[in-house]
Amino acid sequence: GEIALELAIGAAVGLAVGWLGAYGLRHVALPASGLYPIAVMAIAVTAYASGALAHGSGFLAVYLASMVLGNAKLPHWPATRGFAEGLGWIAQIGMFV
Repeated sequence: GEIALELAIGAAVGLAVGWLGAYGLRHVALPASGLYPIAVMAIAVTAYASGALAHGSGFLAVYLASMVLGNAKLPHWPATRGFAEGLGWIAQIGMFV
């Protein structure tokens, strides 16, 4: 019942935000390549917030949005990937310290 509805809403929101974010990143020229990683993080926050506001699973929304973004051909992808890997390392260090 309610759990299935939350999952369905989270999945729909995540896929929509991920697709719209990838479309936007491909069609909007940001002034510096360093802004693309920040834009990707903003899209992830938007996915969580949108999913939660729609009374869906924000975590599933972020997961699916990141899957869409991770498989999209985005400009300045090496800078974005390096930022994401660095953030992952910081999260692992913070978890074990």
